[in-house]
Amino acid sequence: MKTKVIFLSIISLFTLVCCSYGETYKSYDFKYWNDCETLTNLTNYVKDVVNPNSENYIPKQDRIVTFDFDGTLFGERSPIYVEWMFYQDYFDNYYQGDKDYLVTYQVDDTYRSVTLRDVYNEIETFRTGEENPNLEMDEANAGAVLFSGLSITQYREKVSAYIEKDAECFNNLKIKDMYYLPMKEIVSFLQLNEFTTYICSGTDRFMCRTMACEKFNIPTNQVIGMDVSLYSNDQHELIRGDRLIYKTVKDVKAQLILQEIGKQPVLSFGNSSGDIKMHRIAITRNPYKSMAFMVVADDMTRERGYTREQLEKRTKDWGDFSLFSMKNDWKTIYGDNVTLKNS
Repeated sequence: MKTKVIFLSIISLFTLVCCSYGETYKSYDFKYWNDCETLTNLTNYVKDVVNPNSENYIPKQDRIVTFDFDGTLFGERSPIYVEWMFYQDYFDNYYQGDKDYLVTYQVDDTYRSVTLRDVYNEIETFRTGEENPNLEMDEANAGAVLFSGLSITQYREKVSAYIEKDAECFNNLKIKDMYYLPMKEIVSFLQLNEFTTYICSGTDRFMCRTMACEKFNIPTNQVIGMDVSLYSNDQHELIRGDRLIYKTVKDVKAQLILQEIGKQPVLSFGNSSGDIKMHRIAITRNPYKSMAFMVVADDMTRERGYTREQLEKRTKDWGDFSLFSMKNDWKTIYGDNVTLKNS
């Protein structure tokens, strides 16, 4: 009997030790980062909340993290959003329909009408630096029509073929490799410490899945993005329809995070005003200790960053968030062999 008690005690102790070990903080070798206060604050945060003896401990099932995609994990300025460049590429090389197809959609209490060619030209104008306040929604609604009729498989194949092209504004970089190496490390570090990572993007959900899931080891059901209508054909294939359901930015992004995840994130990472509502969801009245981070595109040498005046405008409402500086905090962005063209 005594032997049995001793044996059971050893087993219990072994189980306790194993469980405790499983809960310990996992450090990470950040190869692409300089020493910086914001990264230190993040690692200290993680060290604190994964410690079961801390008053700030967060159970694994509640360690939810949301990441924006363009400009946060992936370059958005070569020279513009990859989704918009893909629109132009598909229009040029594959689209065989009526180039004057009219798209009409409601904006508040009024209606706006554009053709697929209009949007193509709007994107071209945006490349020159002229801002069009309607472009985001014009492209989303026209894009639904442009890619309608493609099966999900066909659409993803088109995306995969497109991102094999060279990144327009860089030397030695393909579109498929336009991932911020320091941010890939952040994702891996959080996953190592058993945080569940979501991508929440204004980019098409299936485009995001094609480009990001394998790169970041994120399951497809952990990608939230812009959605269009879908239907099944006679062969039971899922086909893209011609109607935009929602563009996942600002309020809509925040709503879908709570709707699809069902829990309040404890960490949030973004890079623009479109991510502020997502951040507020994470840090407002959260029962757990929470933080929100912004990536600041202030590097004009290794990335097509913003000027000081542009940054002042972009960051004026970022006072509640922690900031990562591309210029000061990152040892590299895309890799040391990647350079800006004409730099």
